[in-house]
Amino acid sequence: MSYLTRINESILNGNGDDAVKYTETELARGTPWTEILEKAMIPAMDRVGQDFSSGSHQKEDPLLGYGENGNHRPGNHLWRRP
Repeated sequence: MSYLTRINESILNGNGDDAVKYTETELARGTPWTEILEKAMIPAMDRVGQDFSSGSHQKEDPLLGYGENGNHRPGNHLWRRP
């Protein structure tokens, strides 16, 4: 799986930590930031927007975001799939 795919999936799953990690890795490999935006981030953000519109994502409080195991992770998980 490419890092661009991992960035995309991390954004779709609301995992900011992984999105940052994979983005930094891809930048270190010499991938232009515009390519990362165009091929991974923007498509993922478009999909999240569509999912919000259709109700398939549930927004959590951005200041009280919670990780998958329920641990408090402020601002990291702004949405989750039901």
